[in-house]
Amino acid sequence: MPNINDHANRVLAEFGGRLPAHLLQFEDARREFLEVRALQLQRLGISDTDKTVQKVELSAFGRDGTLPDDLAVGTPAFAEFYHYNNYANPDTREKIEIVPVEQIPEFEGSRVIAFYGSPLRYRAGFNFWDSGTISVWFDGVDELLNATGDMDAGFAPAFITYVVKQAAMNLVPVARLNLSMNSLPEEGERVPFIMEALNGFERNLAMQTEHWHKEFKKYVGSGLNTQSRLRRSNFEIKARGFNDLSGGRDAMDWGNY
Repeated sequence: MPNINDHANRVLAEFGGRLPAHLLQFEDARREFLEVRALQLQRLGISDTDKTVQKVELSAFGRDGTLPDDLAVGTPAFAEFYHYNNYANPDTREKIEIVPVEQIPEFEGSRVIAFYGSPLRYRAGFNFWDSGTISVWFDGVDELLNATGDMDAGFAPAFITYVVKQAAMNLVPVARLNLSMNSLPEEGERVPFIMEALNGFERNLAMQTEHWHKEFKKYVGSGLNTQSRLRRSNFEIKARGFNDLSGGRDAMDWGNY
């Protein structure tokens, strides 16, 4: 599986190996790849289609318990309650509010749950095992943002090329600046031709990135899981500390960027 350093090399490869090495360094490519990846992960994190979450079932017979470390990956995003023996509508589920653990006594008997401590523990406000089960959806975006070079990219494999090309396009101004300020004496008359080549790379990458951007928006806006879910609300998104990239608009209304 390619890691982040591999993808940084792919960013440099977008220039076909034709640029002088002093214009763009490997660290430039890795830094820009991580920044673009972080932004797109944030967009996935605030989308209402929950592309970055994974589900954990609470199989317990008590209100308090500890989640295994290998299951509790990321931040609890939202929780759902499934009724036993609901033959009429087996996919029926109800939202369970996530509240601070100190507020659990205030909601005695209500469908609430709290998460706290390390290893991660939970405390429910009702005897959920009497009539159903709880599913907790964890979001790994926070952990994915803290990446090192030898880690997997942690991004949708079908769209990693989008991140690579966006990072390469963002690096063109860096290369221009280095060419203007740090050109080598032997480059001399070649500087205008190198500058024109950078302009050509930028135009080509801009067209390719635009096509990838359209497909990525479709991906974020489409529910690949055919079963309905209780989507996270804007309040929950903000409560979990994500940046509101929508500027107050709907999370999917990105406009141009």
